[in-house]
Amino acid sequence: MLITDPIDALLDSDNELVFENGDFVLSTGVEGIAQNLAIELSIAIGEWFENRDEGIPYFDNDLVSEQQALLGGKFSAEKTIESFRKVVADSFGVRDILLLSAQFDTATRKLTVTINVNTLFGETGVLEISSNA
Repeated sequence: MLITDPIDALLDSDNELVFENGDFVLSTGVEGIAQNLAIELSIAIGEWFENRDEGIPYFDNDLVSEQQALLGGKFSAEKTIESFRKVVADSFGVRDILLLSAQFDTATRKLTVTINVNTLFGETGVLEISSNA
């Protein structure tokens, strides 16, 4: 099996394309895998028109039952971690999950998932994915 470096357009912290000398910058290697993970984990099931089954079951909808939804009901760290683990483990270039934790702040209604993975190109470092209920 031939493994190639994933290539994508680099996004900044506001999810805007990064340009240098008039051309967009490419995101590859560990940085590319980390960016890909952040994008994959921000998609809710039912949101992506090409495959409505892809994503995280953040909210109940026609594809996600109220019991499966991570937000909108009683928070379960175990259910959240398992939902994220499935997506992370199936992501391109991920070898091992080194850290995966979930916390919900009831005051701000904010879910924060912390991830660190070992990839084909090295560790991503700690990534934080947040979503509001």
